[in-house]
Amino acid sequence: MDKKRIQIIGWLLGFCCLLTLGSMIGYDPSEEPSLVSSSINNPFNIVGVYVGYYFVKLGFGYAAYLIPIIGLTISFYLISNYSFLISRLVSYQLAFLFLSAITLGLVQNYNSFPSQIIYEYSGLLGGLTLSLLYDWVGLIGTASFISVLWILLFTGFFNIDLYKVFQSAISLIQSNIASLMKINLSAYFKSEDRKAGLRLITSPWKRPSPDTAPCEAKASGPYIICTMSKEFAETKGYHDALMLDFRGYVAEGTGANIFFIKGNDIHTPIPDCFLNG
Repeated sequence: MDKKRIQIIGWLLGFCCLLTLGSMIGYDPSEEPSLVSSSINNPFNIVGVYVGYYFVKLGFGYAAYLIPIIGLTISFYLISNYSFLISRLVSYQLAFLFLSAITLGLVQNYNSFPSQIIYEYSGLLGGLTLSLLYDWVGLIGTASFISVLWILLFTGFFNIDLYKVFQSAISLIQSNIASLMKINLSAYFKSEDRKAGLRLITSPWKRPSPDTAPCEAKASGPYIICTMSKEFAETKGYHDALMLDFRGYVAEGTGANIFFIKGNDIHTPIPDCFLNG
């Protein structure tokens, strides 16, 4: 078939799709195909009644408005002489049509299952499919299944790698947790004080023995000692308090570790009664 004939078919199909769309817009649910033309309100008369009745009422409800859009896509494909890949686009449009009908039915009937099912939003075909899903997996299962189908539809159409999305989300969460766990010493001590050197005073309270409290746990009790020691040091005019352990050995600061440099060696207290690091 030559290109001119194909374009003519495309234009005719486009006209039929616009006629179908107009019939759906003018559709009155109270009108049946058995009515005589003199009592029809649809602007496209009996054709509009038939189109609306079969596509909207018996078909896919409000989602049926996608049917002429799908037809216009095929029409443009023919008019443009096959200028794009039609099969993938139309298949996703059909999936969107069917899934939209089921979703609209779920929204309308969410609070009425299973006693009553209304087909106004979903159409008869969409509503029966929704009812079948409900009989199989129940309300929560149906809602979950529809949600998964929507995710798969959009990720498939836009070529989104779900694994990379989850991997990026996990990495973001891990980085945020790691940043929250870090102590910002620039906020704990003023910049000018750190440059000039910090003044310490020995705390009147000591780190407890490991058989008194679990020293390796970030429990609220041991933190109180550091809080009281920090307030004690600041009231005395110092920047921080030097915490000793229950034996009188140097342990840590109230919010930082302590280490000493002697020659080329770094010496740190043994963390047997306070947090290691």
